[in-house]
Amino acid sequence: MVYKSLWEDSMVFPFMSMPRPIQPSKLPQAKVYGGVGSILVLLAILPYIGFVLAIIGLVFILIALKYISDEVGEPKIFRYALYSFIAGVVGSVLLSAVVLAALMAVFIGQVPAQMIPGLGPTAIPPNGMQQEWIFRDGFIGFAIAMLGVLIAIWVSLIISAIFLKTSYNAVAKHLGVGLFSTVAILYIVGAVLIIFVIGLLIIFVGLILQIVAFFSIPESKPPSP
Repeated sequence: MVYKSLWEDSMVFPFMSMPRPIQPSKLPQAKVYGGVGSILVLLAILPYIGFVLAIIGLVFILIALKYISDEVGEPKIFRYALYSFIAGVVGSVLLSAVVLAALMAVFIGQVPAQMIPGLGPTAIPPNGMQQEWIFRDGFIGFAIAMLGVLIAIWVSLIISAIFLKTSYNAVAKHLGVGLFSTVAILYIVGAVLIIFVIGLLIIFVGLILQIVAFFSIPESKPPSP
């Protein structure tokens, strides 16, 4: 009776005894998306289309890190990469706003006071120095705006690099590709030194190594140590 019951159960619920299909690894796709995306970011130096290529490349890298995060079961890989991306976007928005403010400061400094509402002849000293009275030819406003640009870029890059380091360290740990940790360190050092020319060079080297790191991803998840 026991054998009969087991046989009947296997007939009624045959799917319970069937092995589950093995899901294909997402790491090969992550390798392609990450490598190609890094190359596109590197092409940001091209005129006219460089910015668009860089945006597409960053999206590809996020997709790659999402695949890796799902494959190894580590949510913080994608989460901190997304934080890094958002910090970079915020920095770009601040950069655009400050540049616009700088241009407006220069424009206001070069426009005679009579052309600005509320600043007619009765609102300024009658000494014929209208432009200097407003903004000293826009120099002070321009200098302050440019200082704001440097600070905004610097802070956003450092924050973005710190978030990315957390993500890349996790990738290096789970996939055994230590080059990701090296790339993360280079990005942080480059972000801190971005106010000097050497910082840009360090970031450029890190980007090249990032291409190598993504193309070094194994086809399947390594066994846990």
